[in-house]
Amino acid sequence: MKSKQVSIMIVSLLILLMAAAIGSAATVELVPEKNVALPGEVIRIDVVVTGEDIAGVQIDLEGNGISGVTEGDMFKGLTDYGTFFNGGQTINGGVGNVYGLVLGKANFSGVGVLASFEVAEPNGGTYDLNNVIVANAKGEAMDVQTMGCTVVVREPSNDVNGNNVVDFADLVLIGQNFGKAGAWDVNCDGVTDMGDMLDAARELAGLITMGL
Repeated sequence: MKSKQVSIMIVSLLILLMAAAIGSAATVELVPEKNVALPGEVIRIDVVVTGEDIAGVQIDLEGNGISGVTEGDMFKGLTDYGTFFNGGQTINGGVGNVYGLVLGKANFSGVGVLASFEVAEPNGGTYDLNNVIVANAKGEAMDVQTMGCTVVVREPSNDVNGNNVVDFADLVLIGQNFGKAGAWDVNCDGVTDMGDMLDAARELAGLITMGL
């Protein structure tokens, strides 16, 4: 009986340790307003943080065409405390030393936006996070997983499969990818929907009428 109780205590302790390990991890990812943009269009890329008991976050953002940064809502929800936000400095190929923290004995738990960047890169490109530090209220660094993003810049095109002709196959691909972002978003409004289907269908109808 005593041996059984000891075994239960050991299992319980292991579960608590696993839960603590999971709770101490954080995720920091780049979430673009949309993945496909028009030439010259300015889009927003949010730095989204997910975790428990977070008191401060620091990042570097690597990528071209970054034109501005504003503080997100992550720590602003802690209404009883102030926040300190630094928009960073321009570095070679991006912005460095961007950070936010809460002033006072408080921390953040959940999903929030640390910062939002304005991006206007005529050729598109990949955006990555570097030197990411997430700290708890004790000033201890937490385990972090990061995720970058890619933004494609192109002219609107109904030829989504890239075979140099608008045909029924393009309509099928648009239909199969409703609700997603990507090459199927022919009007580059951030989501594949009926507007994209209608644009492609109109062009296809015009080509058929002209006998092309």
